[in-house]
Amino acid sequence: MAETDCEAAQQAEMIKQGNADFRDHCWRASYHYDFDFDLQLLKRILRADLEESGYQSALTRSQNSQYGTGWMYHDSESIASTSSCDEWDGYMTIDNERIKIREVSDLLVTRYAFISGAKSEQGLPVLTFPDSHVQFTFADYRILVNYLARLQPVEDIFNGFIAVIDRRTDRWSSVKTVLSYLTLFFPGSLRVAYVLKPDGMLQRALEVGYKRISEAKRFQVFVCNNLLELHRHVHPSRLTVDLGGSFCYNHIEWLQHRMEVERLRCSAEGIARTLDEFVQSLKDTELPNDASTTAHILSSQRTDRDAIKEDFRIVVRRGFDLLKAVRQVDTKPDADQLSPTRLHNVTSVQRTLLQLEDAEKSFDKFWPDHELRLEHCLRLRQFEEDFKKLQANFLNHLDRLRNSNDCREDEQRLCSIEDTDRLIDEYQSYAKRTEEDFEAANALKLRGEQLIETEEKELIGSITPKCQELNRLTVQLDAALRKRAQFLHSARRFQNYISLANEWCAVGVDLLTGAAMEFESVNDCEAALQRVRTFLKSGDQLCFDMDTSDSLLLLTSYDTKTLLDQVSALRLLHTWNI
Repeated sequence: MAETDCEAAQQAEMIKQGNADFRDHCWRASYHYDFDFDLQLLKRILRADLEESGYQSALTRSQNSQYGTGWMYHDSESIASTSSCDEWDGYMTIDNERIKIREVSDLLVTRYAFISGAKSEQGLPVLTFPDSHVQFTFADYRILVNYLARLQPVEDIFNGFIAVIDRRTDRWSSVKTVLSYLTLFFPGSLRVAYVLKPDGMLQRALEVGYKRISEAKRFQVFVCNNLLELHRHVHPSRLTVDLGGSFCYNHIEWLQHRMEVERLRCSAEGIARTLDEFVQSLKDTELPNDASTTAHILSSQRTDRDAIKEDFRIVVRRGFDLLKAVRQVDTKPDADQLSPTRLHNVTSVQRTLLQLEDAEKSFDKFWPDHELRLEHCLRLRQFEEDFKKLQANFLNHLDRLRNSNDCREDEQRLCSIEDTDRLIDEYQSYAKRTEEDFEAANALKLRGEQLIETEEKELIGSITPKCQELNRLTVQLDAALRKRAQFLHSARRFQNYISLANEWCAVGVDLLTGAAMEFESVNDCEAALQRVRTFLKSGDQLCFDMDTSDSLLLLTSYDTKTLLDQVSALRLLHTWNI
């Protein structure tokens, strides 16, 4: 019995030595991470990439806008405001829970578990739990495996996974924890788990207590003593370097690209959400009743539109930069040369860029119609405001002309030729000023006709009545101006007639005053009679057309009537004397 135990110990020692030699020969490229160093390095890289992306400058440019890049960052946590490595850079939803991208990155960077993209001979994805000495709570484990599983195609999740658990330098308790986690929860079908058992001296002594660790599981569990046994189940080409395999996988590089993809997706989702809110606000916009408010709304919405378009440009530019970095076109021109993880990231970036393109096209199709509708409304409101101003001007003109034609006012102002000439000059100046309103009215009517031809039916219902009102006002004002001009022209003629009548009366008075009452001869009498006849004949030239209404209005003036009575009395006196 003792000899048997001794032989078994010798065989175990030989196997251990052989494994050590094999590892020294084949796995010199294997390495262990300094997790703290890697964590700080990764965060510095991610922060530098974000700063280079232009997001911060876009936030600064749009901080006064309701829409724009401001939604990309939390109000109190942003790259510009933090002084540590706790940047907030977006959210993702995992297992119906909203989680910060930074928190997921912190879980992934520990290398507690990863999916390298390799598949078993049966085509099942390989989930690796490396020998990283990292302890996870069940909640963190659930988030991590949920995230890793969601990155796989649906058919792979349906077909199932295999798990490789490396605990060679760890403890049996760690093996038990991982297996219990996998038993309690796994987002898919887990077919089999291969465990590289702890090979420490103390752990070998404790192995007997974990003999039944593979029992009562929903999946098969194979405990492998060494890498050779693992390779009998999983070919080395399906395993990463630290498991003695040849499958190329760089966890830090994958993590950096993956988090950039998530940030890009988060940005795209934020843009889509903001765009939906903006489009809905545009649809809910009520057309104002004044031009200034309409112009303000149009200007502010154009500013918001420009901010969102800037977001699209920033995210798309960042997406193409990321696609170029992940795709490695220069070194790997064919897609078949990409690793599965790189190919998956490339597909994710391309899908996100296509979604952004579709969203932008949809918005670009909607915006011109909305902008045109607001521009139509603005032109209509400007037309209405210009109409109100012109209407007020025309009514003021009509009131002024109506008051000017008041006979009682003209009795005081039409007392002489000089007064009449002054009124004529005032009228001519006033008529020139009204020409501006006539021109404005004609231009406004033309604008109204153009609006009727081009604007929406719901906006043009009030334009036609306003154009008709402009026509009526222009005709009225033109008639009033003509009437005023005719009135002043008649007044000027009448004042001239009165002046001539006064002169004729004065000549008649002088003629009667200087005439002798007794004549020495018949010739002297005939000469005097001839002078009177000549004077009376000259009075026939003082004829005035009294048929017009303006002349009749003038006859009602007290001063004018008195002068006419004087002329008539003088002519009767002359006739009586003769």
